[in-house]
Amino acid sequence: VLVLILAVQAFFNLAGASVLPSGWDALGEHLARAKECTRLHRLEAIPYINYYQRGQPFNVGMLYGMSLLIKDAILAKLIHFSFGILTAAGVYALGKRYFSSKVGLCSAAIFYTIPAVAYLCTTAYVDLGLTFYAFLGLYAFLNWTTTNKKGWLIVSAIMSGLCVGSKRAGLLVMTILFLGIFFYSWLVKREKFITVAKNLFLFVLLAGLAGSFWYVRDFVIYGRLDPLRLVFRLWGYIKSAFWNVVTLAPFNPENLPSA
Repeated sequence: VLVLILAVQAFFNLAGASVLPSGWDALGEHLARAKECTRLHRLEAIPYINYYQRGQPFNVGMLYGMSLLIKDAILAKLIHFSFGILTAAGVYALGKRYFSSKVGLCSAAIFYTIPAVAYLCTTAYVDLGLTFYAFLGLYAFLNWTTTNKKGWLIVSAIMSGLCVGSKRAGLLVMTILFLGIFFYSWLVKREKFITVAKNLFLFVLLAGLAGSFWYVRDFVIYGRLDPLRLVFRLWGYIKSAFWNVVTLAPFNPENLPSA
């Protein structure tokens, strides 16, 4: 039954991915940047694309650029569709490795039939690319904790870097895995501080090498360092929320609108 559910969902997702894109993010950002880069035959600063968006990490967008060179925008959508299939397959593999085949199949079915995932499979966005790399980073991290093989830590770092290079939200994934490595090494395994520091340094170094290109390019071209800007913006949100709470007027039922 679960296999049938997955097959039916994949069929409908494939049908949605086999038509030309219509979403704003796809047409106004991801495919637009990919089209201009292919037209100019270089990674160029494009002033007529939104200032905020044109500095976005573009790993997945480069795949879209290659799809436009080979075929058309439908191929770009099929690439994003493939990220969904690969992530579902990875969820199955993780469930089978640590639990059983039934658990893996059930987990894959739950993931792939989530409405947001089903919708994203029919678009040319970048979110499923981010999800795929984030999942691989987590999977490699779990394998590292169970096998203690340094290779899995290296894979986790590289996947985290690809996350960072796909979307700014990848910085959150990298941070979570960084904290996971720290707490597992320091609190669970109780390793020496120098060993913990080496693991963290290796993770940050490889993740930075794999994911820093677009941020360095953004700084060189536009003179801004995006991760710091995100930190300052988050701090601004926190201060604003705190100020709204401490200055909130006392609750008065008379202020409620009448029925």
